Amino acid sequence: IWLAGGPDYEQRLIYSAEGAPEQFGAFAFYELGNIDAGDITGLVPYYGVLLVFRERGIDAVVPDQAGILYRVSVVSRDVGTTATNTLTLVPGVGVLFLTADGPRVVSGSPSAMTVSSPNTRVSREGRRINESALPRASAAWSPMEREWWCHYCSDGSATPDRGLVYHVDLDTWSVRAALTSPSDPGAFLF
Repeated sequence: IWLAGGPDYEQRLIYSAEGAPEQFGAFAFYELGNIDAGDITGLVPYYGVLLVFRERGIDAVVPDQAGILYRVSVVSRDVGTTATNTLTLVPGVGVLFLTADGPRVVSGSPSAMTVSSPNTRVSREGRRINESALPRASAAWSPMEREWWCHYCSDGSATPDRGLVYHVDLDTWSVRAALTSPSDPGAFLF
């Protein structure tokens, strides 16, 4: 089991003993350091690798050949997120998530992971995202519809009022917006 963060340990990854998830050794941790990347915001398993999302970066914890020792490597020092409820594994695509600039995706093999914008056509929508309310964003993957839905606060709003939908089979995006004003009872129907 991997744990991360907490008061006074914002950049520490703690791991349990193998086969004993309730036992954590005194030295069973990795101190990620590098304050430039910020604090740990989320953890996501990705095909045998543990992705460690930070405020302004992404690291990967990769096991050695025997699966006993681990190494921590940098995936990105340019992109991170505080929208941890948007971290979603989308089969065949990668890990989609929202940043203050719009959606991003981590993809590739453990030895060659990349972070990219899945589609430049939604870049204008990224300018509307309320960065201070980014932790309120959420997303979900629908295996039946094969769509990734992400809702976020826009233009200074404190509640999610817009959404992006990634249609995997069509490799296209659509935008959802509130149908009526926020004061109406049905305002947040998308």
